[in-house]
Amino acid sequence: MRKRAKKGSVKRIDKFSVSEEIATMRKLRVEYPGAIYHVMNRGDRREAIFADEIDRKLFLERKVEKKGSVKRKGVKKGSVKSIDKYFGLSEDIAAMRKLRLEYPGAIYHVINRGDRREAIFADESDRKLFLETLSQACEKTDWQVHVLCLMNNHFHLVVETPKGNLVAGMKWFLGTYTSRFNRRHKEFGHLFSGRYKSLIVG
Repeated sequence: MRKRAKKGSVKRIDKFSVSEEIATMRKLRVEYPGAIYHVMNRGDRREAIFADEIDRKLFLERKVEKKGSVKRKGVKKGSVKSIDKYFGLSEDIAAMRKLRLEYPGAIYHVINRGDRREAIFADESDRKLFLETLSQACEKTDWQVHVLCLMNNHFHLVVETPKGNLVAGMKWFLGTYTSRFNRRHKEFGHLFSGRYKSLIVG
């Protein structure tokens, strides 16, 4: 039988404030038939996305058309395609992201690496900043951290979630630490690589 955490060591999450912050970060995109967009994107931390001319050709290469996709009428053949939502992009995205299982009292082994396996801690001050941010996340979410391990380019946590709120808590935690790290080192872009791993251990 697990022992209860020391009373007062962790506070409850303010769910409204967390969801409000997340809501202000991402705005819904406006989509309608015939819309024309000017689309822009930068390399992570403003680094190059093309190493040479071959990369540029690879970027411009026309992808093989998937079964079930539909071409727009009146457009030069092969220049533009519309997405068949069933056979195309939405199916790929659905396969990429699996829903995380959350329930009160769940215990997870959480792992995340630096982007391109680069360091997530430049010095000892960054480690202290990480632990301070984690402590604040625990106060907001009522988490109980049982074990942690900080490596140069990744971290491990064994965390218990009495309220079943791993996803909301990790969004705040990783987003806040990334913002603080970038502000401190005058960097831009992602710090962590993709989605964190969360393995249920109890």
